[in-house]
Amino acid sequence: MKKYRIRGTLLLAAMGLLLAGGVSAGKALAYFTAYASAGGELQLSLDFPATETNDDVRDWTKHISITNTGEEDCYVRVRVFAGEKYLDSLEYTAASEAWSYASEEGCWYYGDILTPGETTAELLVKLDRIKLQDMTGNGGKEDFNVIVVQEYTAVLHDAQGNPYADWNLAVSGGETRNADGSAAGF
Repeated sequence: MKKYRIRGTLLLAAMGLLLAGGVSAGKALAYFTAYASAGGELQLSLDFPATETNDDVRDWTKHISITNTGEEDCYVRVRVFAGEKYLDSLEYTAASEAWSYASEEGCWYYGDILTPGETTAELLVKLDRIKLQDMTGNGGKEDFNVIVVQEYTAVLHDAQGNPYADWNLAVSGGETRNADGSAAGF
């Protein structure tokens, strides 16, 4: 009889312990199930602009325009190089007010945003033949090149959403970097 009494007491104690644990386990379980997780997939594309230079020479004039061949908006600028003695005989004409010259950098900037598939207005670089003849001495023949280098940068936005160009950004290995090599955050 004593054996049944000990068993009964142990059984009753085990049930009480189980009941007490079950009540507190519910609160712990509620904590762990209050947070849900979700799964899925989102394709993120960090495309960079791409441009193409169109320059055609007619009547001693180089007709320069830039086409945005990429999938992102961009700003463009152009530098024109020639031999130093020919620089004075180059005359620039912008077909649009969007082109502006920055003498400190020696660049022509296209101020409008160039959207994908869009082409800038022409920038004309004419070689003045009279000045050239004076430099070469009585119409002597010389070979020369007028080289066009165009650059582009992605359109960035400030905290107020206004677009701007950062010409110090560089793309290296698919990552956009500042001129000092640090990662650009935009």
